[in-house]
Amino acid sequence: MNLQLALGTTSTVVEVVGEGGLQVNTETATLSTVIDSQQIQQLPTVNRDPYAFALYVGNASDGSPTGAIGNTGSGAGVSFNGLRAASTNILLDGTANNDEFGGTVGQPIPLDSVQEYSVLTNNFTAEFGRASGGVVNLATKSGTNEFHGSAYEFNRVSALSTENFYNKANDIPKSQFTRNQFGGSLGGPIKKNKLFFFGNGEWNRIRSNSSQPVQVMDPAFVALAGSATQNYFSKFGTLRSNAHVVSTIPFNPSKVCTGADQGTAAFNTANGFVTCNTVPSGTPFLDTLNYSVPADAGAGDPENQTLVVGRVDWNISDKTQLYGRYSLNKQNRFAGTISNSAYVGYDTGENITDNNFVLSVTHSFSPVWTVQNKVLWNRLNDFQPLGTAPISPGLFFNPATTTHFGGLPVMLPGYLSLTPGSGIPFGGPQNFLQYYQDWSHVMGRHTLRFGGSYNYQRDNRTFGAYEPLWVPSPRREASRMLP
Repeated sequence: MNLQLALGTTSTVVEVVGEGGLQVNTETATLSTVIDSQQIQQLPTVNRDPYAFALYVGNASDGSPTGAIGNTGSGAGVSFNGLRAASTNILLDGTANNDEFGGTVGQPIPLDSVQEYSVLTNNFTAEFGRASGGVVNLATKSGTNEFHGSAYEFNRVSALSTENFYNKANDIPKSQFTRNQFGGSLGGPIKKNKLFFFGNGEWNRIRSNSSQPVQVMDPAFVALAGSATQNYFSKFGTLRSNAHVVSTIPFNPSKVCTGADQGTAAFNTANGFVTCNTVPSGTPFLDTLNYSVPADAGAGDPENQTLVVGRVDWNISDKTQLYGRYSLNKQNRFAGTISNSAYVGYDTGENITDNNFVLSVTHSFSPVWTVQNKVLWNRLNDFQPLGTAPISPGLFFNPATTTHFGGLPVMLPGYLSLTPGSGIPFGGPQNFLQYYQDWSHVMGRHTLRFGGSYNYQRDNRTFGAYEPLWVPSPRREASRMLP
């Protein structure tokens, strides 16, 4: 069909917006954005994560400036005013909700538990004095004099997604995933006008596999090395059964050996390493492998997750109100999500159990004097255990960075072989106790607020950094197995 569009006439409309339009904050200089419960339900979110709404406010960008400590994932995963994401303070019902070890969100909660979402980006008032980047505060729902509830199921499957470019170019099978996110909420009166309840439970079931392409040492090349290297590969270098060779890169001395000053031709077979002059040209050097492993293929890490929020509000009198809220996050991330390997026994997962409890009492002594007291207990327990293989000596081409060849990382046996310096097991409990008091005094046309916060933190997490590092000779240079 031959369709034509006709030119129209131009017009200008000037619209003056009064009430309901732009509102000027005449009480404080704080720059903030509030997202209410209706917007929370209507705005798009991929994983129904309420903290993702921080990207909808002004002065926000995804992650932190390049190279900054605390990149995407820190704070709420958002950088405010160009500062590090880790500079954001995360609050839940006005109390601290930070994982102080990693600078991330402490306790996640379901989207259906959020009544209001507030993001402060500049000129914070005194009670938010800790943050330098931004403040993200989630307020949970409470029951009312009428019963309200919800039931939901959200599903995402790989059958409705497309293949990525790399898989198509290298004839790698399409990754498979299924994400089911379901739950329900209910709130209402226990005693009308006096006592109310709200509860929300949510379950995530993610099943996901991804094909991992890596480079590994060819057995023919290893066979030319010294006995120490051969013994190492014999004991720790059993390839997983679902790994298959896609292609092989032959040894080419003119490209690989660039001089002893770079450590590529300095070792001999007496120390367990090969030199260029002992390897015939054309010897199989690196094999490109593909293997399937539980991993994020587009729907999140494969896991079972349970989220629970329960809250009770009590109007003790017209001058005193009390509420208590409990939140639980329990996650079991499958082996292979934290680290995986082409070699048997080195896939690792993660177990998380978070508990968060807050008790708040607000009392009005008179029309001009009001005080609020809050007590918070937050316990975050994160554990990343070993895989089926015991702790074993690690082997690295370079003790500082991942080595790539042909655009793919070169993997050696051992835990976390692509991230030198990292180590497992990792984890332990983090306990955070907070007492918060806020006074408000109305003086005519002015309001005076003052108060304080006492925070107690005890972090018992351990980190096995450099635990598997293997140094086969007294010389530091010998820690690199280079052809």
